[in-house]
Amino acid sequence: MKEYHVWDAKFSDLCKNFVAPPTKARESKQALRRSMQTEDGAYGAYFRSLITETTNMTGDITPSYSILGASEFKVIRSAIEDAGFEVKVIFLMRDPVDRLWSSSRMKRRNQERLGIKIDETQLIREFEEFAKSPEQIKRTRYDKTITALEHVFDGSELHYELYENLFNHQSLGKIAGFLDRDIVDVDFRKRVNASAPLDLPSEFKAMLHEHYAEVYDFCGKRFPLTKSLWKVA
Repeated sequence: MKEYHVWDAKFSDLCKNFVAPPTKARESKQALRRSMQTEDGAYGAYFRSLITETTNMTGDITPSYSILGASEFKVIRSAIEDAGFEVKVIFLMRDPVDRLWSSSRMKRRNQERLGIKIDETQLIREFEEFAKSPEQIKRTRYDKTITALEHVFDGSELHYELYENLFNHQSLGKIAGFLDRDIVDVDFRKRVNASAPLDLPSEFKAMLHEHYAEVYDFCGKRFPLTKSLWKVA
C-alpha cells in the first residue's frame, strides 16, 4: 500500500493523527500499521515478507517522512538494513506553493467525501493559515530535508527529482538507473487521484513565495532547473 505512516507517527508530534489505534486483527491495514509503529523489527520483517522469487524490490512511499531529521533517518536506515535490504532514497519535490495548494485542495476533497462542504471562497480564505501551519512548513522545507538526508545517506543512495519534470522517459530513465531496475509500461497521459483544478490568486502566490524564499533560493542553487519550472504568477 501507499503511505504506511510508520516513522512520522512514531517520531513527530505533528503526525500523531497517523498513530494506529488498538485494533482487532481482522482490520488488517490498521493492525499492520500499529505493529510496525510499536514492535521492534516489525517494519523490516513486513517488507522482507514481500520479497519472493519474482519480487526483489519493495518500498515505503510516505511523503510526510520529509519532516524527519537526521537522527530519525539513522533509525530508519538501521531498520531497513537489519532486514537485509540495500537502501535507496528518492526525494520528489514540487514547487512549494503548488504543493501546498494541491494539498489544500486534496484536503477539501476528502472533507467533502465526509459531507463537509467548503466553497472556493472559504478554501482560499483558509489557505494562508494552512500553508503556514507547522506541519506544512516542515513538509515544504526541502532544504532542511535534504541536509538531514545527506547526513545519513551518501550520494549513491540518494536521488532527487522534480515533480514538474517527472512525467517523461528521460526522468524515468534516471530513476530506473538509480534503482538498477527496468521501469516499463508507464502511461504518462493517465492521472491518478488528481484533485479538481482551481487557480490560486496571484497575491497568495507572491506572499507564499516570499514566505518560502529560503527553499526557493536553496533549490535554485542546488537544482537550477527549478528557476524555470517554479515560477510565481
